[in-house]
Amino acid sequence: MRTIVDAASAIGPWGERPEEVPAWLDAGCPVPIDGYSPLDLPMPRGFIESRFITLVDHALTTCLQAAEPEVEGAATGIVLATVLGDTTTADLASSAVGAKRRPQPLLFYQSVPTSVLGHVSTRFGLTGPMVCVSGGADLYQDAMETVELLLADGPVQRLLVVYIDLGTGPRAQETLRMLTEAEGAEPARPWEACIAVLVAADDRIPGTVAEQPRHAAYAWLPRPLASFLQLAGGVPVSRNPS
Repeated sequence: MRTIVDAASAIGPWGERPEEVPAWLDAGCPVPIDGYSPLDLPMPRGFIESRFITLVDHALTTCLQAAEPEVEGAATGIVLATVLGDTTTADLASSAVGAKRRPQPLLFYQSVPTSVLGHVSTRFGLTGPMVCVSGGADLYQDAMETVELLLADGPVQRLLVVYIDLGTGPRAQETLRMLTEAEGAEPARPWEACIAVLVAADDRIPGTVAEQPRHAAYAWLPRPLASFLQLAGGVPVSRNPS
């Protein structure tokens, strides 16, 4: 089954639009010292502290607002893929426990990855399935197998696929180091990225086929990030590609 891209959003060191990715790759994938994407994003109501939440909320919102035609509730689901999960929330909660302090109750709520997905789904009236996938170097393959299964069986017509990782902080950096060294690659530099893509099976909705040439600079990135960037295409999505 070919994957058709209907809309895409890509937030990271390159900026906040997929079309900014090629120039970033050509420049050698520069990353800010702190690893943060160059965006000052507001925290969604009911959440605290973590950029995991803000990045997912912003990426999904941008992707949904760019979609044509508008998404339909039960026909649209979400698949969230992450290597590290919300390390900020996990570290804040565990630090409080280690210091024998009462953890902030909101941290317990937002430690569940579907909490921010539910927040976005409520705003846009989405009632399709929500699935979270975690893994290592093969995360992209695992996520796309899930996408194919959901599209092949049932009322789901389109899926929001969102990849999110915070590569900042000691624990995240150690995990990324182990992931890249296991593949014989150079240790990853600090980065955070969130990529959201609205996809469908090729026999349902015409769009842009997600088959892009591989840029040599992708070899400098952790494999999941490189794969999801290729899915987004790194180019503006067109409903009627030439």
